[in-house]
Amino acid sequence: MISTFATRPGGADAASAMPHWRRARGVALSALLTLAATTMAGCAMAGRPTLEEARRACLDGDVARLGALTENNALRMHAVIQASAPSIRYLSPTSIALFDRVAALRDAGLESYATADAGPNVVALCRAADAEAVAGELGALAETVVALPGPGLVVGGRPVE
Repeated sequence: MISTFATRPGGADAASAMPHWRRARGVALSALLTLAATTMAGCAMAGRPTLEEARRACLDGDVARLGALTENNALRMHAVIQASAPSIRYLSPTSIALFDRVAALRDAGLESYATADAGPNVVALCRAADAEAVAGELGALAETVVALPGPGLVVGGRPVE
């Protein structure tokens, strides 16, 4: 997972404290959480079936399906926000360039998917083995931070599976 800072080069914000989420069979759990957040934030058209499909993709280790769902849902959410009255534009020109670059990387064979919550900072989801290559490509557009899988979630002193 690569966090980008599309607000200002060198600027730090809440994304710099992004936790390292555990992977479910090699798929970033954070993608599922981002999908859940963007679904609840205003994409009623996606709703529960999409969230269930994303959960299934995590369980199956289907990075391509989870990435496509996450990217599509983020773009839908931003379209709804921008189409509202009054209109709100969270994505900056750099954010849009990052989404376009991630799509170009995918077209060139480097599997990666972009998402963004209600703000300009884009997160690129990819396999850990591709993280440095994806970050290198996106680094020309924005500051990047690579977040790899962490040791896992512990609640009440016990690991959560």
